[in-house]
Amino acid sequence: VEGDRRISVAIKYLTQSTWSHAVLFVGPRAVGTASPVPCIVEADLTEGVRVVPLASLEGLHVRICRPVALEPADRERVIAYALARVG
Repeated sequence: VEGDRRISVAIKYLTQSTWSHAVLFVGPRAVGTASPVPCIVEADLTEGVRVVPLASLEGLHVRICRPVALEPADRERVIAYALARVG
């Protein structure tokens, strides 16, 4: 993701990259909501690891990277690992 926050500018400058951070798409697994919405897991400097709606990326430049030959069971393990670190 090419973030638009102040820290994002610093990260892009230091890394000489267009991208400031990465997120993991976890699908409709919204924590604590009545109707699941497509969500991502991200690490935020002030709020820690959190689940947020995919819509929070609206208006930002995003590059989608998809793994090759990832089995469904492996995908579920990666998502479970990320979700276990929320908070």
